[in-house]
Amino acid sequence: MGLSYRVAPDLFLEGRLGGGYTLFGERRDYGEAGEVLWRGEGRPSLGVGLAYRFPDLWGRPRVRLGLGYPWALEGEASGSLLRDPVVATWALGVSYPWGGVPVLGLGLGLSLVANEVWSLGLGASLFLPLGLEPPGGALLLRAGYALDPEGKGEVGVRVRYGDGGFALGLELTGPL
Repeated sequence: MGLSYRVAPDLFLEGRLGGGYTLFGERRDYGEAGEVLWRGEGRPSLGVGLAYRFPDLWGRPRVRLGLGYPWALEGEASGSLLRDPVVATWALGVSYPWGGVPVLGLGLGLSLVANEVWSLGLGASLFLPLGLEPPGGALLLRAGYALDPEGKGEVGVRVRYGDGGFALGLELTGPL
């Protein structure tokens, strides 16, 4: 869940609350008898940051600086290019966790506005730790449905496959 508050025309205060939960099931067979054991693992993630959009530059780039939990300093630059009906996006970021190694991230995406109500998106991300850990990444697929004709609200489904396995997410976006 994320919130963004416009402090000035191109300056935003942002916050996010998220996390992941993985449920594991294990079946044990003992001849005629058996049992299924379930356990779960998860952790929350929080973040606050300040973002600025440069509206007069090509691609309308945006920079963001923030603080996240588990404790990390975060920085990101992103932008987009619109060629109706396709939107191309990019993001380059760095996260520096306390007691860990910095992680570089790169994301690329393409979105297609199919008609007044449907949109489709495809994306890829790559994470490169600046240490001995191996790089990681994910592929993303998203479908969205506009809730109003002006496009101020949308319901979406996001499918992600990558290092953390398979994830399915539901999204609701719009003004409060």
